[in-house]
Amino acid sequence: MKLQFSNPFHRISAKDRLFFIHQLAIMIASGIPLSLGINLVLQQTQNKLLRGELSVIVRDIESGRPFSVAATRYPDLFNEVTVAMIRSGE
Repeated sequence: MKLQFSNPFHRISAKDRLFFIHQLAIMIASGIPLSLGINLVLQQTQNKLLRGELSVIVRDIESGRPFSVAATRYPDLFNEVTVAMIRSGE
């Protein structure tokens, strides 16, 4: 049996996901456009993987893709339930 150790620098923790969702919810409730809100959260996060994923999501949204479609590309950040909630909000 081979043990695998996860590298904390190569994953997105529950704390990082919660921070992102909470901050984005506040920005959307304040009337900030989605892509700008994600960009603002991107600038606040320390996790390099999360920053990379969020920058691609912003590009997808700015190119016309729905947020739910962009979110499905990153199951480590958005599980099926979260994507379903995003889709219902769209």
